[in-house]
Amino acid sequence: MSVIQNPKQHSKGRFLHYGQWVGEKPPSAQQRVRLAIIAALEKKPADFVAFLRLMEESGFAVKRGRGGVVSFLAPGQDKYTRLRASTLGAGFDPEDIRAVIAGERPLPELPKDAPPPPRQVGLIIDIQQRMAEGKGPAYERWAKVYNLS
Repeated sequence: MSVIQNPKQHSKGRFLHYGQWVGEKPPSAQQRVRLAIIAALEKKPADFVAFLRLMEESGFAVKRGRGGVVSFLAPGQDKYTRLRASTLGAGFDPEDIRAVIAGERPLPELPKDAPPPPRQVGLIIDIQQRMAEGKGPAYERWAKVYNLS
């Protein structure tokens, strides 16, 4: 049996092994915004305007929309990230940040990346019930062949 000393890479070095790709993955834009918000809040700004000024000084573009909506654009990011709990997680709402500045709440915690919920597969079929509902013998054969009972 022969051993290949220097095997050729089929990808010519362009692609990474999955373990390397996961390990070297940079933080997402939302994660960068969360980290910058926490860093700005640790500097104890006097009010919300001072907080937004700190965010601008850290390199983020700040956009104010109608109704008091605030969005941030991280360097190298294409779309603005809105400052709200549904986008950034619990504790990252404008009201929550104002409460942290006023000293009513502690600093928000970074959300843990939870694994997706397990998928529930519902492939089990009650053949007898389906037969009672009016399915024919061909359906019974199909269900038995595909092991769905």
